[in-house]
Amino acid sequence: GFMFSFLNSLLNYEQTGGYTKSLEPFLELLEKLGRPHEANGKKILIVGTKGKGSVAAHMTQGLLNAGRTVGTYTSPHLTRITERIRLNGSPIKEEELASLISEIKPHIIGKRGMATWFETMTASAFGYFRERMPDFWVLEAGLGGRLDATNVVRQDLTVITRIGLDHTHILGETIAEIAREKAGVIKGGKVITCQQEPEAMEVIAEACARMGAELFIPEYEVVSSDISGNRIILSGKEYRTPLLGKFQAENLALSVAGLLELGICEPDFSGTNHAGRFQVIPGEIPLILDGAHNALALSEVLSETRRFFPYRNLIVVFGASRGKGIRDMLRLLASARVVILTRAETPRAAEPFLLEPEARELGLETFRTKGVAEALEMAEAIARPGDT
Repeated sequence: GFMFSFLNSLLNYEQTGGYTKSLEPFLELLEKLGRPHEANGKKILIVGTKGKGSVAAHMTQGLLNAGRTVGTYTSPHLTRITERIRLNGSPIKEEELASLISEIKPHIIGKRGMATWFETMTASAFGYFRERMPDFWVLEAGLGGRLDATNVVRQDLTVITRIGLDHTHILGETIAEIAREKAGVIKGGKVITCQQEPEAMEVIAEACARMGAELFIPEYEVVSSDISGNRIILSGKEYRTPLLGKFQAENLALSVAGLLELGICEPDFSGTNHAGRFQVIPGEIPLILDGAHNALALSEVLSETRRFFPYRNLIVVFGASRGKGIRDMLRLLASARVVILTRAETPRAAEPFLLEPEARELGLETFRTKGVAEALEMAEAIARPGDT
């Protein structure tokens, strides 16, 4: 309705690729809304380059399985904007979101730069959780950390997932610079992270020391990683996740460590799902969906695909946002039988005809289509038994 057209009139950095300069205006807005970000509830803030959404999904499910109530705020969404704000796993109702936005609207209308699209969504999430009072808030940072709208909370636990190069035009060109942006959320308390690149580790350890936070890196061993999910052993106990792909073992370990820290003993993650992350749709010609949007993530998806489907030729349907290290991603697709270039319905999508010369230069066999549905139809038409 009209509330969403108002929301869409706001500056949306997810679409334009810009970045906020300061959290001051957002803090001012929250002040006017009665500081919803300070409402009761234990808060978990998750930052990192990859795995944030998976850790949010695991921690949410682990808390729900332990009988706790949970508000979860994530981004981006796959199909509907309401997926970003969930209570006990269920998306907020459209009319509830509209009413939260209408409460915020008078404070920002006509005041340029008062709140971006993402900040308005974040304020709506805080308002919703203040209203519904879940025991826990699981918050995933949108971009970076230091200047991200989620960084206004005083979290009880900080989780920093794997850090790699992404959004370099905004966050910095080196792992250390990007780590500095992420570590900007540390405020004391407990910080859990995985074994990072040494230069990222140094930045995180330094920030913890400066803020008097306690840093913890869980040690675990992988028991198995197959089509039924992943199993790890951590502190002598076995934990499992139904999510596929061996990169999930690390996300599982971070989630276990986080929940143990929050007093959930022997957390159980059964029922965890995370659409669009190494999601395998079985069939004669299996379909794998993944939102990998940088070379690090794509290389993991490809190696996992080869591990699960070793003797199959790959048909890849590929689309990306502009400025996303596209060349490095295309280079990884060299072994695919065919690459179908397409674009999602978003203003930042790179045009297939612009991707084509680069792909051809790298020796890829390419086709291009206007949209994803058409690309999938083409993939099906050219697929032979033994393809994926």
